[in-house]
Amino acid sequence: MNDITLPLMAFVTLATILASAAASWAVTKRLAENAEKKAAAVEKDLADFKVEAARRFVTDEMLAKVEERIVGAIDRLADRLDRIIEGRVK
Repeated sequence: MNDITLPLMAFVTLATILASAAASWAVTKRLAENAEKKAAAVEKDLADFKVEAARRFVTDEMLAKVEERIVGAIDRLADRLDRIIEGRVK
């Protein structure tokens, strides 16, 4: 009986090791696939955000143009006030 038990135990041990290794590999592979899917989704979200940001956010050139318009309007308003004040002083 001992002649059969030792090789049988070795076979069972080896089978257990192989099954554990195969299961670990399968779990690791599935986790890696899920991580790749999540990374792809995050990459797509980032690309979408960049497009939306380009549409919504103000560029330096646009900001400079708005500033010029505001300064021009303030200058015109100041000129009008100066004329009004000068008209009352005379």
